[in-house]
Amino acid sequence: MSTTGFPAELHETLRLLKEVTARVIESTCGSRARATDVASKLGLHTKLGWQVWHVAFSDEFDLHRFLPNAAGMKQFCEAAINKGAAPEQVQKLRDSVNKFYALAETHGSNREMFELILDAHSSHTNEDKDEKYRKQAFTGNAYTFGVYARAAISSGIIYPSEEAGHFGLVRINGLIDLVQNRIGIRWPVATLVVQEQDGAELALDRFPLFGRSPEANFAPLLDDFCSDPLPVVTRRMEGQSVVDELQAGVVGLTGARTIFTGEVIPCVGPITASVPDEEVFFGAGMRTPSELFILDHLVHKSLFPQAERELRIFSELSSPTAHDERDRLHCNETLEYLGSGISSANTADVPGYRKLLDAAFAQINYDPNDFDLFRMRVAYPPIPASAMVCHKMNDPADFDYQSHKKEDE
Repeated sequence: MSTTGFPAELHETLRLLKEVTARVIESTCGSRARATDVASKLGLHTKLGWQVWHVAFSDEFDLHRFLPNAAGMKQFCEAAINKGAAPEQVQKLRDSVNKFYALAETHGSNREMFELILDAHSSHTNEDKDEKYRKQAFTGNAYTFGVYARAAISSGIIYPSEEAGHFGLVRINGLIDLVQNRIGIRWPVATLVVQEQDGAELALDRFPLFGRSPEANFAPLLDDFCSDPLPVVTRRMEGQSVVDELQAGVVGLTGARTIFTGEVIPCVGPITASVPDEEVFFGAGMRTPSELFILDHLVHKSLFPQAERELRIFSELSSPTAHDERDRLHCNETLEYLGSGISSANTADVPGYRKLLDAAFAQINYDPNDFDLFRMRVAYPPIPASAMVCHKMNDPADFDYQSHKKEDE
């Protein structure tokens, strides 16, 4: 086996297919031949010349996307021989193509599954390719689970706690235009859990964002930002995890609902590391089939001033709070810095979002201009998975506890 865990035989076959194709092109079209040269000098259709050229000069795990069909490859081989290519070299090319197809049956059961394996190993960043597979999964999940949303958003406002050396959190979760496909479907719209470094779940005080106490077992809905009539969302506990669950409604687009929940946790945890190089993870679960998921991370400038933030996405199949690198998913998405304050927070995908943030900051009595805003957007997010903003915690020896305290008014 190779160091990537991929069969060495397949590595060798792909490498040989690239090299032999390149040699045939160079012997008939010159060492600096372009795709257009392959077509014109060998008398091939422009598309076929483009395909063959890319087989020779693409990343080995991408070349399958350009490999001509049997008729096209036969035409290329015959044209190369007519142009003076060595017959034994062309035969090597035919043999390598045949071996590629044989290995496709061995490792992928069919061509489609084999190409999926190759796509997953490609070093070439291709957002369109990722989105294609995720969109297929979105459609399947919407059918299987019976719900889908036009957009989902999770916003975390991290601010200095009144307890010295700690931070508090405002958590806002929203599902926009959630459509139910099947009768009698319940759906978890938000889950919140806080863990220590060793994975232990913490029991924390939490309060509705806008101050009203919800009825027993009902979630802290943000009434002014939900659809009308107000969706029925109940709350249940699983250990120290909180799950807000939407109850069944009308099937189809006419029954689409928009749900926002929000709460404040005045003291979540310390802002300094308890062990060297300790990391902190801020994020949210992606568990609803959605056309779009937005993660907003708003953090007070005083809390983690030296942080080098990184976006990581983890599969939740092993654990709903996975941080293990073995559960990490490939993603082309990045964490974008949108500047200080919330002037850049508006998005057409979430109507009224800026108004909601203004109200949230007013509730905790902080100036949003003292916060940095980071955002991740992912189309057709993988589910179940967690999107995490990660960075190292402050070193206690270097951190000034007084600098992050809110001044008395």
